[in-house]
Amino acid sequence: MAISSASPLVATFARYVFNASGGETSLSGADANGYILSYTAGREQVFLNGVLLVKTSDYTATTGTSITGLTALVSGDVVEVLAYNPFSIAEDNDQAILAAQIFG
Repeated sequence: MAISSASPLVATFARYVFNASGGETSLSGADANGYILSYTAGREQVFLNGVLLVKTSDYTATTGTSITGLTALVSGDVVEVLAYNPFSIAEDNDQAILAAQIFG
């Protein structure tokens, strides 16, 4: 791909892991690794024990800091939240540097 056709839009990726103690219907704050849940609404995926949940049917994610509306979790359940946060590289110079690192 020629650099002139490459998009300046790039994304960061974060993974949060929550281990349920039982009874939780929402998640927020620090995960099992101490990372504070943060996402852009509409750019997240939530998995319960490896199964992708359906937004608005299985959970609600509108605040950017909490996942709500979950069916009560059972002790030992693992919930993973994958968060994709796009950003744009504004400077042509930065785009050229990034392209050089990606495309060699």
